[in-house]
Amino acid sequence: MVTARVRRAGTAALVVACAVLAGPAAAAYAEGDGAAEAAASGAASGPTSLAVPYLGSASIEPGEGWQITDCAGPRAASPLVVACEPMKITLSAPSFDPEAPVTIVPVPLSNGRTSITVDYSVSLAPPEAPTVAGGAFGHPVAAGSAVLLPLSDLGIACAVCADGGALDVVEVRPDAAGTAASNGTHLVFRPSAGFTGDAELVVRYADDFGAWSADASIVVPVYVPSATLIASSITTPLGDEPQTVDLLPLVFRFGGGDADITLVGCGSAIHGSVVCAPDGTAVYAPSGASVDQFSYHVVSADGEHATGSVTFVPDAAGQALVPASAVGADDGVPSKIVPRVPVEGDAAGVRSGIFAPLIETLDRAGVQ
Repeated sequence: MVTARVRRAGTAALVVACAVLAGPAAAAYAEGDGAAEAAASGAASGPTSLAVPYLGSASIEPGEGWQITDCAGPRAASPLVVACEPMKITLSAPSFDPEAPVTIVPVPLSNGRTSITVDYSVSLAPPEAPTVAGGAFGHPVAAGSAVLLPLSDLGIACAVCADGGALDVVEVRPDAAGTAASNGTHLVFRPSAGFTGDAELVVRYADDFGAWSADASIVVPVYVPSATLIASSITTPLGDEPQTVDLLPLVFRFGGGDADITLVGCGSAIHGSVVCAPDGTAVYAPSGASVDQFSYHVVSADGEHATGSVTFVPDAAGQALVPASAVGADDGVPSKIVPRVPVEGDAAGVRSGIFAPLIETLDRAGVQ
């Protein structure tokens, strides 16, 4: 019986002659400087690598006519091996450690005449990077005001943000449009008093491991107001049952006039659900998250606009989550609100299809 030891990746069929001839060269690669560098970096590379996706699985399957002859070695080599049978080894990664080294998993194979051992360099694939949907902010804001855009309206999705992640403001375009920064619960935009038109707020988001999303642009229309309309951003205790929030008493008008104020709609909550009614009330239903948030938008009969938000927090943490002064930081400002986890089929947090605009409108109006 011919016996050989090679290092091989993937699930390609194993041809005995090629395996025996390729063995010394493959072994030299894995045992030389290249393997040392891969092990030091914690990422497998080259023709013998297998990266197990975060919260996913990968498999090692012999070629036709070959079987795995012993599962003890693979199981002992890596805790990522969760199942082993003659025709397949399954590896799963329930967590991610950026410092985890590359592990060599030896897989003994036989076709009844020849036995070989294939060494797989197994590493952890990093989680999917966060995404920020960006796009047009659906409501105009007044020049010279301070607007708190809640994180719930930014379309942030993050696979590993148990600690909240971090929001970074890259820039505001054009420079004359104003300034923007994060306060941990909102993106605070201060449009310049003399600016009108579209302001582009460029932001990015980092997960708990420091992986950044691509830059995303949030386009905010700015207009010159004739009066001042303010919609408050508040925190309120989060309970276990649905609760009703009366939004219109949170809105204030300055500068004369007593034009009627109407609730236009609500943005989607990050984790729970919210339904807004024409009478100015919102009914929020929790989903089990410790902190949640949604926005609401009002307009006056004479054309003034304002956006506010409601952030739900545990009783004991109420004061700690009151928005602080907005600051800028090269590494982003830590978020006090955990974003939603992306679901399979997400495309950078943006809906697609002919009904996408209608669904987004219904979301903002609180229709379910």
